[in-house]
Amino acid sequence: MKILYLRLSLLSVLLLIASLSIDAQTRTGLIRIDKNGRMLWTNNNKEAYFWGVNYTTPFAHAFRQIERMGYDHRKVIDMDTYHLARLGINAYRVHVWDCEISDGDGNLIANEHLDLLDYLIFKLEERGIYVFLTPIAYWGNGYPEPNEQLPGFSMKYNKSNVYLEPQAIAAQERYLKQFVSHVNKYTGLSYSEDPMLIGFEICNEPGHSKPAETTFFVKRMIKAVRSAGCKKPVFYNITQNISLLEDFIKGGTDGVTFQWYPAGLVAGHEIKGNYLPYVDIYDMPFRNEKYFKPQARLVYEFDAADVGRSYMYPPIALSFKEAGMQWVTMFSYDPAVMASINTEYQTHFLNLLCSPQKAVGFKIAGEVFRNPQFRRDRENETKPFETKGLKISYSEDLSELVTGELYYHTGNTETDPPDRSSLRSVAGYGSSPIVSYKGYGAYFLDRIGEGVWRLEVMPDAVWVRDPFSRATPRIENVLIKWNKYEMSINLPDLGSSFYVKGINNGNSYSVRAENGRFEITPGAYVLSSESPYNGPSDLKMGAIRINEYHALPESENKFYFIHKAPRQVSENQSIEVTVRVVSPPLPIRQLVIQPFMTGFRGRGGYRPVLIPMKKTDNYDYKAVIPDSLVRAGILYYSVNAELENGEVYVYPGGVKGPSNSWDYYNPETYSVRVLPAGSEIQIFHAEENNENVIYFNTPAVRTNTLVSGVTGGTRMKISINAENNSASRTNSSGIIYLIHNYIGETIKSISGYAEKYSEIYIDAKASDKPVRFVVSLISKDGNAYSAPGLLSPDRNGAVIDLKSLEDGMLFLLPRPYPVFLPFWYTSKFKKPFSLQDIERVQFMIPEDGNENATGFEISSIILR
Repeated sequence: MKILYLRLSLLSVLLLIASLSIDAQTRTGLIRIDKNGRMLWTNNNKEAYFWGVNYTTPFAHAFRQIERMGYDHRKVIDMDTYHLARLGINAYRVHVWDCEISDGDGNLIANEHLDLLDYLIFKLEERGIYVFLTPIAYWGNGYPEPNEQLPGFSMKYNKSNVYLEPQAIAAQERYLKQFVSHVNKYTGLSYSEDPMLIGFEICNEPGHSKPAETTFFVKRMIKAVRSAGCKKPVFYNITQNISLLEDFIKGGTDGVTFQWYPAGLVAGHEIKGNYLPYVDIYDMPFRNEKYFKPQARLVYEFDAADVGRSYMYPPIALSFKEAGMQWVTMFSYDPAVMASINTEYQTHFLNLLCSPQKAVGFKIAGEVFRNPQFRRDRENETKPFETKGLKISYSEDLSELVTGELYYHTGNTETDPPDRSSLRSVAGYGSSPIVSYKGYGAYFLDRIGEGVWRLEVMPDAVWVRDPFSRATPRIENVLIKWNKYEMSINLPDLGSSFYVKGINNGNSYSVRAENGRFEITPGAYVLSSESPYNGPSDLKMGAIRINEYHALPESENKFYFIHKAPRQVSENQSIEVTVRVVSPPLPIRQLVIQPFMTGFRGRGGYRPVLIPMKKTDNYDYKAVIPDSLVRAGILYYSVNAELENGEVYVYPGGVKGPSNSWDYYNPETYSVRVLPAGSEIQIFHAEENNENVIYFNTPAVRTNTLVSGVTGGTRMKISINAENNSASRTNSSGIIYLIHNYIGETIKSISGYAEKYSEIYIDAKASDKPVRFVVSLISKDGNAYSAPGLLSPDRNGAVIDLKSLEDGMLFLLPRPYPVFLPFWYTSKFKKPFSLQDIERVQFMIPEDGNENATGFEISSIILR
């Protein structure tokens, strides 16, 4: 009895110590910041790393659009937080739309927006996701719509004055005090008390201009937070006003926050080319400053905006880790129910259901960022971002992570894990040695126990429109389709005849695999080697339960016929044509390409060649027009779609055929320009309004377009104000003017005759004084091959011999945010010049040697 008493007493003491420890941790927070600015877990003093997203369902356009679409906001949050857990994130940040939850005096308003934020925080924390809040956004709630008339102080005061006007400062102080003291009814804790809430960033992208007033304002805001009893770290946003960095820190910040948009923002279309050079380094010129070193570093927003491929997030994670960042949140994860239209922020696009390959790449990036074994070794790497267990490939559009327990990939791969029996988690898109699957959605395999795995399959996400183009709720960019596919799984503890049993609500599917193969539709399943699973259906597995499953319903039954082929090729070069067909019951029996002779539409006695298209998956067809039919001129062709009922429709236009019937009429055809072998080809023209062309210039430059009334030709006139030229050199770019053009498809069109090309001709002329220029051809792996030249006022044109090209530098355009990042990239992995590897051209007017230049006119750049 005495022993039992002693045991109970000891247990009571231990519980008391544990409760005191938890209480202390709640008061002080889960992390602390040391003298070197490192965020450490308070319980073990190890460095803390957080990778996640911004997400805005409680506010602004997302709130309104979800309501217009007839969805319940809380159910949307339930779905999205589940998907975020599947992506393995552990961080959430949002700039709160203060205009929606405050009045003009800064008083907090308890309304549906605030309640939804509370609910979201509660659901995130249930999933083990930490929170970081920015209470003040300083703008209206409209984008991309007009702003609503709201009572908040951000609508009352101009952003440039909120840091200076006493009443505005007082309103912000009042708001911050009430905000951090606000009690979340779902957690029962105030924001200040919530241990899962890591800290606060006072405001989003402030617009300060005066050093002393900046420090004064920051001090006032931090004091307001502290006066409410909040002891959490307080950060300040610095990258919009980097010249005031020291003044911000003098205000008493615990840390500072950064952004990164390495390829700019809002291109209006998916940008093309290799953007790995753009994320090679997050270089902070001030990183060794004494005042900066004690500051914790947090990335409040980043994205590879307008990039639809899956290879970008892992290298970004490596570069952030190299820069000392410990909290990184992408902007902005799309609510699933509106992701297909992407109206919230058209330049960003990330959602597990609608961009599955990017999403799996994001999951890989999170593992890379949080795991201390993954760090870039610049001295020993043989290619950019080479890291053991990690593969990043632009050419394959592939991110891949293979460790002892993890096997993640964003596309088809042949990489075999070192030991399949040690695997615990698989996430993928496409096929691998572990999983063979032809669906268009992501899938997850998680080991529950020996011979027991959970399988989750997402529905197909079929892209039918560029998701980065002008957004409208009237047009879907992505279709969700629920289809049945064959899947095979090769895991040692499952064997080849395992059982497959549906586990999510309403999923009664049950089947036994044969040779590891079985048919599957979207849902959650338990795979078991010995017998059908009969354990608890709500078993907890990490941050989810095994019977959970969230997906969008199938999209409306609309017919899509999407044709893709090169714009031009060289003669005797075969042409690959692809067609994507998305239709309600997939009624297509076969597709046939029908080429025509130049200017001919198949009438009379001509018997055209018919080329059947091969169906490569559930939606895509492919065929090759042989080189024997590809002659110089213009190749016209149509695509005949034969339905299951025997009817024929001819595309483009979807005109009822067949095309040889007497009453058939369709003036439309597809066409490809066919160049004579080795003929001159333009790699830039002033007349083309090409979405791939980007310009850069200093304020000293003015550009006009000149059109000839005789020839109809177009030239660009670039005027350089010599007096302002020197004064305008406010950055380290060294460039007055630059033209950047993606030419990957153009080079591909002449790849069969690349050896015939020997020079670049610049159709340009200096105005009245010679102008020095540099032309660079940029390869797919980021190597630049450059040569200088001179434009003369006395004659038109300049020639660059391809043999004169030497190793150069890539000018990073579009320009990134923040503005202190490098202008240039120099690859240390040199390769001999090969025209077939080129995908960009840059024409530059450097500052050096052009101090007195007044301008030039340019019409085109020609490869010949």
